[in-house]
Amino acid sequence: MLFFAGITAAPLIGVRAQPKPKLRIGCASPGGSRNDRATGFTALFERLGELGYVEGRNLEVDFVLAPDSQDVLGAYKAFVRRGADLLLAMGSDIPLLAARVAAAGRVPIVMLATDYDPLEAGYVESLARPAGNLTGVYIRQPEVATKQVELAHELFPGNRRLIVWIDQAVRQQAEAALRAARSLGLDAQLLCDTAIECSWTDTFGSAFQRIQSFGSPPTLLPGSPFMRLYRDMICRMALERRIPLIAPQREFVEAGALISYGVRLDDAYRQVADYISRIAGGTKPADLPIEQPTRFELSVNKRTARELGIALPPIILARADEVIE
Repeated sequence: MLFFAGITAAPLIGVRAQPKPKLRIGCASPGGSRNDRATGFTALFERLGELGYVEGRNLEVDFVLAPDSQDVLGAYKAFVRRGADLLLAMGSDIPLLAARVAAAGRVPIVMLATDYDPLEAGYVESLARPAGNLTGVYIRQPEVATKQVELAHELFPGNRRLIVWIDQAVRQQAEAALRAARSLGLDAQLLCDTAIECSWTDTFGSAFQRIQSFGSPPTLLPGSPFMRLYRDMICRMALERRIPLIAPQREFVEAGALISYGVRLDDAYRQVADYISRIAGGTKPADLPIEQPTRFELSVNKRTARELGIALPPIILARADEVIE
């Protein structure tokens, strides 16, 4: 069963750009919701508005929440049948693979790749000249996961255990985190919660029970749409159980995680908007190099640290881009 929803963005007042022809976009996700991506999509539509594309005026967007990969494929095929000008593939390569099949090389695809390397996977010929009908933004999340492990080691130098909590969308990040943990002599336990993979109504109680059975060690949350969707619940439950969380974005720290390191997702979504505008203006995806965000930020929640009785190293506080008091 597919759930269709239009994404609405508030029109920008005072836009002076020349009128643009109508643009039709299709985007499908194997889980999550519009609210899950509120920050990113707000930035996406703000930037599109700056570039002359406004929802309800000359921009039409179909967003589909699909329970499994076959429904994702069906959604993209439906977009193409209805005449989509461009397909968005966000997150893991599940949407991208479906979009490529549906597009059949004819419809442009803009990706936001967060848990796969499009070059290593063979989806593009090179980052500088991707060729074909695909381009977009590539976030090296596995490298971010490695940095998260290093931060955990800095924060808890006497601790030898680390939990890496994953779902189906973050396999490469998990592998990178485990390699980094082993290199630092840490005993990294992989927590693969299948409930996250098949349902977004789980309370995560069983996962937290398993973490507590290991002594409530620092727990790493790789970048995942499922984790983002339930970040408030996850961070609240972790704090209640005195489990320190090392998270991928500052939104988790705002929700109560101890620390985060990663890209600003709204910056990446704005980059995606630039690709959409250029392709809508006639540029071929093959001629647009794949970009990678260059801005990473470290956020710390001192209030959480106090509640957990953790002394934050001064060097980490000095490096932090944002500190919640």
